[in-house]
Parts: sequence; C-alpha cells; structure tokens
Amino acid sequence: MMRPPSLSTAPPIKSHARRDFKADPVGCLLRCSRELGQTVKLELDRPTYLLNSVEDIRHILTVNPLNYLKAGFEVELVGVFGRSLINFEGDPHRTARKELAPHFQQRALSAWPACVTAHVRAMTANWPDGGQIDLAKQVMHAMVGVSAQMMLGLGLDQSSSVDELFWLIHKVHEATIQRRRTLSRWLAWMPTRANRRYARFTGELDRFMRRLMDERRQGPLDGDDFLSLMLRWQKEHPDSRTDIQVRDQATGLFLAAYEPAANAIIWSLANLADHPDIESKVIQQISQTLGPRTPTLADLESLRGVRMVFDETLRLNPSPWLLTRMTVERDTLPTGLTLQPGDRLFISPYTLHRRADLYPDPERFDPERFTPERCKARHPYAYIPFGGGPRICIGEHMGRLSAIVALTAILPAWQVTPNQPRPPLESVNGFTMQPRDGVLMAHVLPRSGQP
Repeated sequence: MMRPPSLSTAPPIKSHARRDFKADPVGCLLRCSRELGQTVKLELDRPTYLLNSVEDIRHILTVNPLNYLKAGFEVELVGVFGRSLINFEGDPHRTARKELAPHFQQRALSAWPACVTAHVRAMTANWPDGGQIDLAKQVMHAMVGVSAQMMLGLGLDQSSSVDELFWLIHKVHEATIQRRRTLSRWLAWMPTRANRRYARFTGELDRFMRRLMDERRQGPLDGDDFLSLMLRWQKEHPDSRTDIQVRDQATGLFLAAYEPAANAIIWSLANLADHPDIESKVIQQISQTLGPRTPTLADLESLRGVRMVFDETLRLNPSPWLLTRMTVERDTLPTGLTLQPGDRLFISPYTLHRRADLYPDPERFDPERFTPERCKARHPYAYIPFGGGPRICIGEHMGRLSAIVALTAILPAWQVTPNQPRPPLESVNGFTMQPRDGVLMAHVLPRSGQP
C-alpha cells in the first residue's frame, strides 16, 4: 500500500498537526501540498488524507462517488439547510437534482441579468464619490437581494424583508461557527450558550421562511421565483412534497446561491484593481459589446475577457475552498493509496489550483490561463471551483451569470480600489473563505463620464 508522507513526521512541517490545522487550515494544507506532495496523511482526529492528484480526485468525485459521502461543514449545516439537495446522498440526491435541474439550466435563467443589474445599481447608487465602503459587506448584501428575489420572490420593493433575512443569515452563520469552535456541536442536547444561540437564530430563520410561505399562499402563486414554483407544484400535486421539504429546498438553494457569486465579484474587483492593464482591456470589451444596455444571456459568449477574469479569480479564490468526503468501503485510488472505511478525505480546490506543474507561477493573476486553447489542453479535474461529477454544483451557470453581469455593471462605471494592506484570508467554517472578520474596505470613485 502506498504510504503518503505524514504532516506530523515529515519536515519541515512537523509535530502539532491538529494545532497547525486548527490555527490556519488554509495555510496548513497549502504548505502540505507544496512541501509533502500530492498525497499527504494528516494526523488529525481520524485518518485523514489531503489529495491533490487529479486522477485521485476524478476517481472520488466521478468514478466511484457513492463510496465517498459528504462530510464536514456541509453536513453540519443540516440544522440550517434542513434536508435538501445540498446534503442529500444517493437516490434522494439524484431524484432532487433531476427535479431541480431544469430551473438551473442557462436557458431558464433569462431573468437573472436584469435582476442582478437592478440590485447592483441600487447598491452603487449609495456609493460615496471618492469615499470608503465595506466592499465585502455591500456586495454580499446585493447578492443576497438577487437570491431573495429570484429564489424567494422578495423584490427591491421589499427591502425590509431582505434586510431581516440578511441579518438572520449573518446571525445563523455566527452561531454555527461559535458552536463549531466548541464541544457544543457534539453535545447538542446541552443548553450551552452556543447551543442556545444556535437554536434561537436557526429557529428565527425557520419562522421567517414559514411566514413567507404562508404569505405567498395567500396570493395567486404566479411568480417565477423558485419558492412560488415549488408551492405551485405542491398545490397541484398535494402528495408530492411536505411543507418541511419545500422549506428545506428553498432555504438551502437560497443560501447556496448568493455566497459563491458574491465572493467571485469581490475578488475579481480586487484582482483587477491590482492589474490596471487587464482591467482596462476588460472595460473596453464591455463597452464595445454592450454600450449602455443591460447584458442578456446571448451576450455572455462575447464577454470573453470578463469570463476569463471570473475563471482565474475562482482559481485563486475558490468558494468552497475545501471539499470533505468520508470513505464508506475499502477502495484503492489510482495513485495506489488504499483507503479504509471511515477514512476522511480533503480535496482542496485552493491547493489544487496552486500546483505549479498545472499553473506555472500559480500565485500570479493571469486570466489568459483560461483561453479556450489552454482550457482544452488542461486535465478536466485540474480546475474544480464547482466540484465535479454527479455532485457538481447545480448552480454553476447561475453563479457564473450573476458574477459576470455584476462586473459588467460595476467596472465601466466605478473605479474600485481595495485598501492596502489587504486583510488575510481566513476560513472560519472550514468550507468557504473570506477576508478576516468579513471586512474588505475599498475606495470608490466614479469613472469619467459616469454619474
């Protein structure tokens, strides 16, 4: 059996593996990948392997996916998401995905560009001329608004409900992280402070969603938002879904819809601010392609520069940065590593996307890595910002569309310059990354000739 180097024994990274990983999981796994090879055994609470071989990753995600179940933060979020596509396995996942897939295909997203543009313009309308903003918070709030409108039917004229939802999500996330950092998640029955906060805010989110469903049922259910579609189907097929199932699917998909797009927008703007020559070319292409009009689905193919910026940004700042799987039955990977039941696997797009043999000078921002020719020449599992296989993110088209449209609305009109020094990245939940404390301050200035 292949014996990979161990974090606890192989210099220069040695001894206190659990402490190293807990203190800085992103940095710890990146050091492992760079200094210990493509397969590293981590001496954590159970046998754990960091995998950076593209063939091993393909095997787990695509060849034998039923042998590797989701684990980690995604599973812990059942209390927030409920039982939904986000955490289903096996037949329930296949059934739910088949039902939902038509709503996430590109042709079904024709209303998204106008929705994204409206929310971005509402955001930038309040930006100060030459002032400072918290870019991370404002973009996240705008994308919550987009997701609330398209998934839950809460439009711009219902800003108080969207603000309440945004606040609730923030509190639920805080409570989940606090609970994760203590033993409370293993002692859910104990009335610890962390458990009480978690129960309070997840309960408030649940009541918000149930109230929204009840209010929606009072009307004709003729909206195109996802919640209305599910409630309409439930009304026409009374035995098809319970209220809990509708709530869980709507909540899970709403929460999953906004954060990846928001992170892609934030980091794309930051990367372009650091590379004004690339930014200038992208703005020129946007202006030549669109002029003053709002983009449509048909424009996406022509906005090649923006798409390449988006792809390179997700290479450097993928969301999620870590996929966790648990081995069900004994299996041998293409590289020769034999896994036993219960072995935990880390697949990190963040570390994979920094393999120098796949991406020379990997820390350099270079959208030209994503020309059609270079993409075609690359192994399909060398770039996995949306995962892969039967569990590839169902909202890939939606997230890509949201980010690209938002960038076309912001870049020609505003010069956005995040403050230096940039706050370090952190992963407070072991799944997604954000600037430290969720704050990224930026200076904003209208471009010449723009209001």
